[in-house]
Amino acid sequence: MTAIGVEGTSSYGAGFTRAARSHGHRVVEANRPDRAERRRTGKSDAIDAYAAARAALSGRASGSSKDDTVA
Repeated sequence: MTAIGVEGTSSYGAGFTRAARSHGHRVVEANRPDRAERRRTGKSDAIDAYAAARAALSGRASGSSKDDTVA
């Protein structure tokens, strides 16, 4: 099954998560890359997006995302 990896599903990613779910997509919470990884690859929105996608594809980001009931 295809899933979308999102970092921060209950904070800054909440709007995107809500929109993706409303269109029937499965959203999983992607953890931030560890510090060693961030030092090697740098920090940018594009790098973070690829890291979240890789985590979702590999199964590392298999945790369920937060929904509107979680504050």
